[in-house]
Amino acid sequence: MPSDILAAGGIVWRTVDGERRLGVVRRLRYGGDISLPKGKVEPGEGFRACAVREVAEELGVDVELGGFAGLLIYHVGDRDKFVLFWEMEFVAERNEEPDGKEVAERLWLSPGAALETLTFRTDRTLLTDLLARRVR
Repeated sequence: MPSDILAAGGIVWRTVDGERRLGVVRRLRYGGDISLPKGKVEPGEGFRACAVREVAEELGVDVELGGFAGLLIYHVGDRDKFVLFWEMEFVAERNEEPDGKEVAERLWLSPGAALETLTFRTDRTLLTDLLARRVR
């Protein structure tokens, strides 16, 4: 039986012109989908460290790690993928262009635009649930 895929990512917030924006990426490897930044945990790496590293690599920003945002579980072929997400706050740009191998474009969208743009239902549900918890 194949082993599970373990991954982590971030819901990254940034204020742009006085408005809150959410960082998402257009990925090359997966048909140009728009998703939250995330990636696989490397050997010996913890989930939080993976989340911060993947956000730095994919969004090109340094962040401050916030609270746990949620868990996504879905199937990839014959394997289960577990992705843990944390909220993060933008700290600084890294001034690096997308690598052109994984990420084609970085976008900073309003929460509403992100909900309309994210390709996968699982990402939209995670964000919807997070936004609902913030309103309470």
